[in-house]
Amino acid sequence: MQKFVIKIVDMMKWEKLFHTQGGPIILSQIGVKSYEAKMTPISSFWWLSYKEEPASAYAKDTTTKDGLVEQVSVTWDTTDYLWYMTDIRIDSTEGFLKSGQWPLLTVNSAGHILHVFINGQLSGSVYGSLEDPRITFSKYVNLKQGVNKLSMLSVTVGLPNVGLHFDTWNAGVLGPVTLKGLNEGTRDMSKYKWSYKVGLRGEILNLYSVKGSNSVQWMKGSFQKQPLTWYKVSHSPRLVKSKWQLIDNFGRNWWESSRDFFG
Repeated sequence: MQKFVIKIVDMMKWEKLFHTQGGPIILSQIGVKSYEAKMTPISSFWWLSYKEEPASAYAKDTTTKDGLVEQVSVTWDTTDYLWYMTDIRIDSTEGFLKSGQWPLLTVNSAGHILHVFINGQLSGSVYGSLEDPRITFSKYVNLKQGVNKLSMLSVTVGLPNVGLHFDTWNAGVLGPVTLKGLNEGTRDMSKYKWSYKVGLRGEILNLYSVKGSNSVQWMKGSFQKQPLTWYKVSHSPRLVKSKWQLIDNFGRNWWESSRDFFG
């Protein structure tokens, strides 16, 4: 509560809402009517975009293990993001290559969010809930003859810190991961060799900081229908103190402020 009061006082001083020699400050909870939110374009905002590519299983900062691993046991809560990557080999004799009936990819995860990419293209995303973070991705996917790259970005949204045995609760892709509709029937890929990459490139570059944000080239506007994109928005540079926000479409907002970032 003390930190909250200090923050409120500092904000009031900044906005010159009361005289420094004035009387007491009274904080209270006030009930107000709720109104329907209305989105209004604000011309004083500047939008920039930075595209992040799906992780590569052959990068130096990846590790390879047999089978699937629990997410937090790899990330150690240093990031909310973990890439799961493996190869799907399709023989030229597979019937679906002629029939056009794509095989069904099913991925079971302990939560909380999963983005699935096939050969660098987003196939779909699934989201858990507060009541049940477990999720299942199930979709027909377009595979080609030869080697297909399966990359899955698993995201945690707030790890539990209360509850019975909360430290034993799982997250991430635990399987099974199956491919149905092949000549062999259903292929279980859970025991495959999987490559893992911790975090996002944008995190490594510290894009949410002033210094890190200056280290890459941002594009004006936003990428249309482009996943894995960082967005940066700022108020007009005419403001004395410019505030800017980084928004990623992986499930996180990053806040920072600077007096001269957009000066």
